[in-house]
Amino acid sequence: MPNRNTPPAVNITWTGNLQPLFAIEVSPDAMMLPTGKDGTLALAPVPGPGICGFSYGSSTGPTTEFAALDKLTTLSVDANWVNGNATGIYINAASLTSLAFPNLQLVAGQTNHGIFITAGGNLATVSLPKLKGVFFMGMFAAGINIANASITTLDLPELTHLEGLGMVIGINLNSDPALTTINAPKLVTVVAGSNALSVVNTTVNIANLTFGAIGTTKTIIGGFQLTGQKLTQTSVDNLLALLASLDGTGGTTQHAGYVTNISGGTSAAPTFTGQTSTSTSVATGGGVCTFTTSSTNPPYAAGDLVTITGATTAGYNGTFQILASPAPDATHFTVTNSTTGTIGTATIKRTKTTTESYYNWQKVSLRASTTITTN
Repeated sequence: MPNRNTPPAVNITWTGNLQPLFAIEVSPDAMMLPTGKDGTLALAPVPGPGICGFSYGSSTGPTTEFAALDKLTTLSVDANWVNGNATGIYINAASLTSLAFPNLQLVAGQTNHGIFITAGGNLATVSLPKLKGVFFMGMFAAGINIANASITTLDLPELTHLEGLGMVIGINLNSDPALTTINAPKLVTVVAGSNALSVVNTTVNIANLTFGAIGTTKTIIGGFQLTGQKLTQTSVDNLLALLASLDGTGGTTQHAGYVTNISGGTSAAPTFTGQTSTSTSVATGGGVCTFTTSSTNPPYAAGDLVTITGATTAGYNGTFQILASPAPDATHFTVTNSTTGTIGTATIKRTKTTTESYYNWQKVSLRASTTITTN
């Protein structure tokens, strides 16, 4: 009969030439350095089906000597968890085409990144189908970092927690020109003191973004840096609706105090079905401004959100909620604002409904120290 006390093995399979800069921390005190071409290694770590760290490649970048030897093309590791003393999983492999962690559920980087992958432009597959949690810490560390890959989709179907400590980034992407889709629909908590999701440069072409869902996602600490992308209307609208839903009710943490930029490229503008008018006259005093505008139908109403742009005096510009007193009508509304000065000709966009994306953009923009830039 099998020994029920024997933990299952962690199987590591590779093709290509595995070089000496491959380290597996089986336990805090034991490290294995397998080498060779086309192999399989079975580990029986203690306790359970996991390993204490996984790294391949030079941590200072590919040296000339290593690059000449590195011919690793595929790598599969079936550990359930990885808990690294520094980075949880570190891979720097120029020839790698396929990377799989088919059973991985939890990754922790105790003093650095959770998962850090640098490829050489050939990495077409990154498989993390069961990953549920990534925990990490350290200045500018990333929960998941992928650079110089050729993947088209980053699919994280089971990921629920992406939590870092310090000025960290949840998911960081750099020079992945084929990447068009990010799918992480089950996110519950994202804690990233810098950005929840960041694209370092415009060589990434994100069009389809699913980053949590209303009702499922409770906390996103950190902004979104997605300039120069190709976000679809659905991706833009869903992201703004999600951020608006994180308002401190229903068990959520209010998303406020962060900078989000989804402008540039060919990304869609937020859906707008409200009304646009102009104003050339404003009365100020007592900490409020009353604007006279071109006629609107239906009339302005208390609680409507208005975004003012193009005013000569910059203090008039911004997003405001219309006050109940004095009562608004078809050509007048009042907002809290102590600005004085000339207005010139200002453009006013007004929304009344919570079902459109522009309203959600306005709602989040009203929160303290929060900036959202869109096309």
